[in-house]
Order: sequence, then C-alpha cells, then structure tokens
Amino acid sequence: MNPFLATFSFIDNKWKIHILGELFTKGERRFYELFAAVACIGKTMLSQELRSLCHDGLVSRRRFDGRKVAYSLTPFGQSLKPVIEAMRAWGEEYLSNCNPLPQDDKKAGN
Repeated sequence: MNPFLATFSFIDNKWKIHILGELFTKGERRFYELFAAVACIGKTMLSQELRSLCHDGLVSRRRFDGRKVAYSLTPFGQSLKPVIEAMRAWGEEYLSNCNPLPQDDKKAGN
C-alpha cells in the first residue's frame, strides 16, 4: 500500500481531522464538549466518526459515573499529531497569503 494512502485512510475526512485536533489541544473530552467544539457537525455524524476513530485505535472511549463517556487519544492517535500540525501550519500559511479558497469551476461560472 502507498504510505500516503495508508495515512489518509485514518484521517479521510474533515470531521476526523477536526475531532483529532480538539483532542490534541484540549485532551480528554466528553461527547457534548466535542459536539460544541466541532462546528456544523450533527450528533449522528459525530457519533459515527468517534466510533470509527475508536475502531481504528486512534481514540479511546472511557465510561464513568454510569452513563457518562469521555474520549481521548490513544498513543497511536498521538502519533498523528505531527501530521495534523503540519496540515494546520500549511493552512495558516495559505490563508495568511490571502489566497481565496479553491472553488469548483462550475460554481465559479467558468
């Protein structure tokens, strides 16, 4: 398998990257803390993405006080930190140059 595709198979959408970023910066978080922090995500989508991240071994789920659940990064999940940080740094550099975000040619009227 291609190494790039192997990496991308774990962080293949914007929600996973955003969830991982929250866990990198804030540490262990409860479901509703993640729900409030990840803009525009629905509860069902957040639940699906957290299940996927847990299944992949990037995030662990801890139950406490009966029904309360918290999520945190596993050591394997922590190993993605440099990848996510590099993506964030690239995005900051791109945005600081005031470049417009790329648009679909059909939407732009071209």
